[in-house]
Formats: sequence, C-alpha cells, structure tokens
Amino acid sequence: MAGQAIALTRSIIRIEYLNMKLMNMNMNIYFNKTCMTITRLQVIQLYKELLKYGCSLKLTDKNYYKRRIKQEFLDNKQLVKPDEIQFFYDDVNC
Repeated sequence: MAGQAIALTRSIIRIEYLNMKLMNMNMNIYFNKTCMTITRLQVIQLYKELLKYGCSLKLTDKNYYKRRIKQEFLDNKQLVKPDEIQFFYDDVNC
C-alpha cells in the first residue's frame, strides 16, 4: 500500500512538472510572438499582397476593394506603438 502511494505521489509530481514545463514553453512562444516588431517592409508587403488579392476577386467591386485597402492603411498610418502595429498586422494576417 505504501509503495502504491509513493508511486502515485511521484506520478503526480511528474505530471505537475511536465505541466509547468509546458506552460513555460507556451509562455515563451507567446512572448516571442508578441515581442516581434513589425517592420515597414512587412507592412508594405502586406499592402501589396492585399492589392494583388484584389485583382483575383470575382463578386466584389475591385475599385471599391482597392479604395478600402488604401483608406485602412492611411487611417492606421499614425500608429507608432509596436503593440498596436502588431495587433492590426495580426488582425489582417489571421
């Protein structure tokens, strides 16, 4: 009976250790992703990709699509905080 209790305790400790390690890995992944700064070049590439995508649209007015893309980028031109830029960049890339 005591041997089973010790084995169970070791298993619980091992599970808690693995959970802690997994949480640490997830935190590192989240931290690395959120701390990545978006460069001006990446924003320009995104803009070009969206415009290229607009050329392939079938059921949408292409001129309206291009105007909306241009207007959204102009509206967000004043963003300077990296976390705000990251938020809007991730929003488009999802």
